[in-house]
Amino acid sequence: MVKKISKLDEDIDILKLSKVIWSGKFKILLSIILITLLTFVYINQKIDNYEISLKIKASDTSEFINFIPINKIFKEYSNSPINNKTIFEKYISQLMRYDDILEVLRNNDGVKNKISQLSKKEKEEVLHGIASSFKIINLDLDKSSEFIIKFNWEDKEQGIQIIKEVVDLSLMNLKKNLFRELNSTSQIVKNLMIRRDTSRVEYLLEQSAIARVLDIKDNQVDYMNLDQTQGLSLSINTNDVAYYLRGYRAIEKEIELIRARQYTNLNELKSQLLKMQNKKINWVHYFFIQTNSLNNTNLTLLLAACFGLVIGVVFVLLSNKEKI
Repeated sequence: MVKKISKLDEDIDILKLSKVIWSGKFKILLSIILITLLTFVYINQKIDNYEISLKIKASDTSEFINFIPINKIFKEYSNSPINNKTIFEKYISQLMRYDDILEVLRNNDGVKNKISQLSKKEKEEVLHGIASSFKIINLDLDKSSEFIIKFNWEDKEQGIQIIKEVVDLSLMNLKKNLFRELNSTSQIVKNLMIRRDTSRVEYLLEQSAIARVLDIKDNQVDYMNLDQTQGLSLSINTNDVAYYLRGYRAIEKEIELIRARQYTNLNELKSQLLKMQNKKINWVHYFFIQTNSLNNTNLTLLLAACFGLVIGVVFVLLSNKEKI
């Protein structure tokens, strides 16, 4: 019997509560509308923020076929051949230094207007802060052949322009640094060859002088070999024999030919490098994948409406607590 009475009281309390809430429905509705409206005004005044994503991947192997002859020449002097993999690694390394990002930001009109009233030190701090919002994410941890660049900016079109300028500037600097390195290596190789030939000429001049003193005009190596082997062998390693035995005529002819060398291969290489520098090459592939607003207006308004509902109900209940 007591349980039935308790149950009845609970039903009566819930019924009273419902009637009180229903009687204040317009106040609750007004609370929902007011808070939602205030939230809407705040959202419209708030600066938008967008996340811009761009995918970068290694270019096709076929883009670097023309570098095969260059790789062969430089094989002895470089451990890093030019191909799609090494170029992609160089490009990502170029991006991660953030120098190109900062240069683009310093020259962007929107960014310059944003920081125009700041001191030089404050400008640099803001620029580095914006640059730090660039996230370079490795999508392929095993091969490191795909990356995504993410950048947050308040203006969608301007953000897309900034990230594109960064990618293009890094490509331009990659190309500039690559050909500077190749031309430098080419000159180093040529200098090494000249140094080697100079040493060779010095040695040959000494051998020629010895041959003239001994009056060895023509090659004596084979004759000496025939006399000493007694028919056991018709050839020996001539590198082990004193070079002056070749005779001063042959030695001096070799000197003449070395001094007349034009290093044609290296000159052709320079010409080829110049052609490659002016040739259009897809060093890496990149494309935009998405641009998302970080301000979720619909969700924010929904939460504001729910908050307005709660505030309205609490206000009505507190205003009519004597009736409950």
